[in-house]
Amino acid sequence: MSTQNIRLGLIGAGRMGSFHGLTAARHIPGACLTAIADPVPGQAARLAAELGVDKAYTDPQQLLDDPDIDGVLIAAPARSHADLVINAARAGKGIFCEKPMAITLDEADRAIAAAADARVPLQVGFNRRFAKSFRTAHLDVVAGRIGTPQLLRSLTRDPALNNPANSPQWVIFLETLIHDFDTLRYLNPGAEVVQVQVMADALIAPQFKSQGLLDTAVVTLRFDNGAIATAEASFQAVYGYDVRGEVFGSKGMLSMG
Repeated sequence: MSTQNIRLGLIGAGRMGSFHGLTAARHIPGACLTAIADPVPGQAARLAAELGVDKAYTDPQQLLDDPDIDGVLIAAPARSHADLVINAARAGKGIFCEKPMAITLDEADRAIAAAADARVPLQVGFNRRFAKSFRTAHLDVVAGRIGTPQLLRSLTRDPALNNPANSPQWVIFLETLIHDFDTLRYLNPGAEVVQVQVMADALIAPQFKSQGLLDTAVVTLRFDNGAIATAEASFQAVYGYDVRGEVFGSKGMLSMG
């Protein structure tokens, strides 16, 4: 690996890929964006031209085979993540993968094993762990400042449901609430979930429920240390985007957001 700049390749040039590409190209010290891949004709070339990147591929494997790439940013559709992680690991590339890393536990286990076998770093993009308020709350819980967590709440509100016909099945769990699930585990460190209850429906766009859309959900979790947690998500908040968290413990409470 280069001792000067980490040479990154981006897989996926859609909305999230464009965000990660811009970040890698202009905002990460010691890194440079070297190549972009996207199977949609013209997508990789378009973003490469915008960001001043020389290499654009339509086949992600071509990017993984490129010896000039040290690590990859995976921002392709969620259902391709596990295979891309496995192939990147086999190619010896360090990996940053957008959430979710996989759709099933078996896929996740195979992806993790591939990275371990190849001895390459693998990180999933759970960005709330790096937000100042959530990080501070986590450290306060670890230090025992609120005592044993008893009640936790994580809430996500998207401002509007765009293109419901194009929303993949279970997207509210796999691509939205997955952040809340990770947050709740992060704020109750060392504890494991032992019970889950779910209530969800298509209340914003009920006409798409038959296609597998769920746009409103509440999930209750019980941890093995006794704590009870709730995770909520809605794809339509007329007041705008909203992310919040609360932890109540035996000595006090914390609020984030």
